[in-house]
Amino acid sequence: MEEKNTNIPETKEPDEKKAPHTGLHFLREIIDWLETFAFAFAFVIVIFTFMFKIVTVEGRSMHYTLDHGDKLIITDMFYEPECGDIVVIQEPHRFDSPIIKRVIATEGQKVKIDFDTWAVYVDDVLLDEPYVNYDDRNEGFAMDHFGCVSEFVVAEDNVFVMGDNRNNSSDSRVKDFILQDDGSYLYKGFTEDEILGKVIVRLTPFNKFGTVKPATEAQIEKIKEARK
Repeated sequence: MEEKNTNIPETKEPDEKKAPHTGLHFLREIIDWLETFAFAFAFVIVIFTFMFKIVTVEGRSMHYTLDHGDKLIITDMFYEPECGDIVVIQEPHRFDSPIIKRVIATEGQKVKIDFDTWAVYVDDVLLDEPYVNYDDRNEGFAMDHFGCVSEFVVAEDNVFVMGDNRNNSSDSRVKDFILQDDGSYLYKGFTEDEILGKVIVRLTPFNKFGTVKPATEAQIEKIKEARK
């Protein structure tokens, strides 16, 4: 008898599915997240070291515009001082800590102040100053001059600044006014190099977050009522 070759097909064991390396995958995601966080943190540090700074208002010299404890963001990037700017100044010879004031005039400009009426003129133009705290004026008090003369010219590379709360502010009015040969006065006080930056945003309190604007009459009345 002829033998029949019975070919029995070989059966292959099914390939075992490889279990996904879930632990390794999760670890890689954590590392990627940490790298992203570290980059973002370093970026913020660089930004706030070289471009922006956070400062805290001390005192009430800018009241009602700013109040004690307000946190602000300032910058000195490409900054040229202009009338109306709110700036932070560091002048170690007279002030122990930085001060926050408003720029009234810059180099070469002529300033005239009527302390009785609180009117301020720059280059013979009366400034519109809705931000000034006129509480004392409304009660019949003159603006304090603190030794400031009524007419002068701002020296080169200098800025003349005052606080919005005029009768509770130590500012350019306490600086030097030099009598010239022609009888005029030259103001030499805060220099542009002493400006740390211009205020661009108020961070806190959160209900006032945003650009700094003069307080409205309604806001002023609300503050006064809260203090009674």
